[in-house]
Amino acid sequence: MATSTMPRLCLRPKEAVMRGMIWAFVGATFGALYVPLFEFLRQVLPVSPSYVLACAAAAAAGALFYGSMRLAVIVAVFANVAIFVYFVFFAGGGLPPTYALAVGAAVGLVVGALYGASVRDSRVFRAHAKLLAGTVAGIGGATLAVLAVALFGEVRLAWLVGVLAPVCGLFYVLVAPRFVERFSHLLPPAVDGALVGAAVGAFLGLAFWVLAGVVLDEVTAPWDTMTAHIAAQWPGAIIFAALGACMLGLARSVCGLEWLDL
Repeated sequence: MATSTMPRLCLRPKEAVMRGMIWAFVGATFGALYVPLFEFLRQVLPVSPSYVLACAAAAAAGALFYGSMRLAVIVAVFANVAIFVYFVFFAGGGLPPTYALAVGAAVGLVVGALYGASVRDSRVFRAHAKLLAGTVAGIGGATLAVLAVALFGEVRLAWLVGVLAPVCGLFYVLVAPRFVERFSHLLPPAVDGALVGAAVGAFLGLAFWVLAGVVLDEVTAPWDTMTAHIAAQWPGAIIFAALGACMLGLARSVCGLEWLDL
């Protein structure tokens, strides 16, 4: 007798809570990435392209972070130290955000490349496949942002990110297995590690720059409006994105859908 391949409802509270927490973390990461990327891009681009590019970049970077979590933690340690030293000893008034980005990215690139070349039991070699999958998922999710802007004008960022986080996550779990299967060996592990490290370091540099600007106005004086917008919108965007992604994680668990092992 043929068996059904449709997912069955699975009421396992502990698994549902665990998956919800994991998805909430992924959503919070997406929200934390999206806000500064959007505010940074809208300084030089119209609103609609900024929504699209920020969504694609946040989803791609989030895929790298989550797909290579051990390396992300290692890079965070070294990059945070380097960025802190840079701010204390070399940063003066009016520090451009690109400098902080460059310091974090450079340190992350070196650490990531060394990690990728030396650690043999890591799945970091799949980073470029996950990067491609995250970009595609972000572009897919960004169509909602463009539609919302076209219909309603600018939408409150926290609400928008609360929808985009689970939508991009859903697109990602649909396309990522195929990308990993087909493209996971195009680049050597050292290059994949460098990609992850540079992305993590660049984000930490930008985050450090924003926080430093909130505490010390003179650090980011020409960009104080942008840093104020980011700082004001971060909490709401992170919370809404975490809640939206958490609901998706709970729904996937209740429906009995398999965990992704990439």
